[in-house]
Amino acid sequence: MATYTLNTPLTEEAVRKLKVRDTVILNGTIFGIRDLTLIHIFDKKNEPPVSLQGAVLLHTAPSMKKTGKRWEPICVGTTTSGRMDRFTPGLMEKYGARAIIGKGGQYQGSLEAMALMRQQVSSMVGWYLQQMNLPTHGEVVSLAERLTRLEMKMDDLNAKLDEVLDILRNKP
Repeated sequence: MATYTLNTPLTEEAVRKLKVRDTVILNGTIFGIRDLTLIHIFDKKNEPPVSLQGAVLLHTAPSMKKTGKRWEPICVGTTTSGRMDRFTPGLMEKYGARAIIGKGGQYQGSLEAMALMRQQVSSMVGWYLQQMNLPTHGEVVSLAERLTRLEMKMDDLNAKLDEVLDILRNKP
């Protein structure tokens, strides 16, 4: 488990470093986004009022109190992310959001959207590396594994040579 301090808007590079159970400290703007806002954007086809490129979004819902005939806002809190699941692909693909915070977990649709984004980026990076005649991540990993094995064998050989030299030095 690592700890990262990230600044918004988030870059893809910064997000790709993260693993499950890492601790993330966010500096910058986190946009609260509620279901009615997402319906306004996606179902009613309105653009968001701000750019969401690299954005961190927090699933929110207002807490209201009825006073007479009026509803008064008390506070804004987190809300169940599953209710917002159908909007995740569009938030990521169309608007470039990089992180979504909520409660209760997200459903398969959100996970699939995140996996699709990763595949698309990986495919683009692979194409670029090929065009630039550069090794892919897999090729670099394979080379590193081979070099590690070679280094271990060299260490073993050095240890055996030291043993042979000790024997030869101690022979009358």
